Amino acid sequence: MVDTLTQDVIRRERLRAEGMIRDAERMTAEARAILEDLDAVARVMSRVGGEGAEGSPILRAIAASSDISTNRAPTHAGGGAGFSIRNPFKAGTNKAFIWEVLDTAHTIWLNANQIQERASELKGEDIPMSSISPMLSEMKDTYLERDGMLVALKERVPAKEAQDEQ
Repeated sequence: MVDTLTQDVIRRERLRAEGMIRDAERMTAEARAILEDLDAVARVMSRVGGEGAEGSPILRAIAASSDISTNRAPTHAGGGAGFSIRNPFKAGTNKAFIWEVLDTAHTIWLNANQIQERASELKGEDIPMSSISPMLSEMKDTYLERDGMLVALKERVPAKEAQDEQ
């Protein structure tokens, strides 16, 4: 019992630490996107009239836009982090959350329980396992690789040819 309890505590703390790393990576990506947005606005300002261009209708339209950058996807309801522009699913859907978890995880391979826990954390509400399993099956042929109980995005798995050569 002591070994199981200790292992559970270690597992929980590892998941918490991994979540902190993912949050930091997400915030870093968001900060980089903001810097790119600011650089783009500065370039537009210099083209349409420099420092005095605040009255430009183009810049007013840009400022009124909720998302200036074409490199950043809209934000989701679960805390404001942006979906990756590479995410093929509609923002805010459970499949989009699953894809984000697999795309941003510290390790390439995750099991369904890890995906469910992290996707629920991202969404800010529970995504039941009864929803996760069918979605993983639907995503399998196009987007996912499986290795027993583990799942990864195909694009994150090293090419099989490269693995065979090693």
